Amino acid sequence: MVNFIKVDDINAGKLMGEYIASLNHQQVVFLGVSPQDKAVGVDRYEGFKQGFLANNPQGKISFVQTDFSFEQAYNLGDTVVSFEPSAVVYATDNIALGLLRYFHEKKIHVPQDISLAGFGGYPVGSISYPSLTSLAFDYKHLGIKTVEKLLSMLQNQPVTSEYDHNMNLIIRESTRLAKI
Repeated sequence: MVNFIKVDDINAGKLMGEYIASLNHQQVVFLGVSPQDKAVGVDRYEGFKQGFLANNPQGKISFVQTDFSFEQAYNLGDTVVSFEPSAVVYATDNIALGLLRYFHEKKIHVPQDISLAGFGGYPVGSISYPSLTSLAFDYKHLGIKTVEKLLSMLQNQPVTSEYDHNMNLIIRESTRLAKI
């Protein structure tokens, strides 16, 4: 058996879905990664759908697959815009930066025309313009817990697998109430 400690991506997605629904967004694009990446590609998206649709049963989510790169997110800008979303949720902050660049070049204003939110909580999200709304994971806490479990294993003490729930929604400039 393999022991693990990991971020609870389903709960993270759910929290983000609830937040986007609370802003009255009806048409959303989820810019996510391949389902081969279970945590980021499946769990975050499934959690998002649960949280968004539970609080907004009339809402519609269109999934657009990208990789983790700035460049591919930028190149998918036309596809994202073709769904006419009021909000885009991205799987990682790096993806958001590519889309933010595309929006800037096409004179699509964030958040006035479209809200943008996602996952990571990386420092770059606080210095981009507009600053990115993001669900931040406590990687320091996760690292400490991982080391504690490794030390226990080295001492032949039993350890259990667990999902880490230490996360925080950082609401910044890139989201707002949807226009009704």
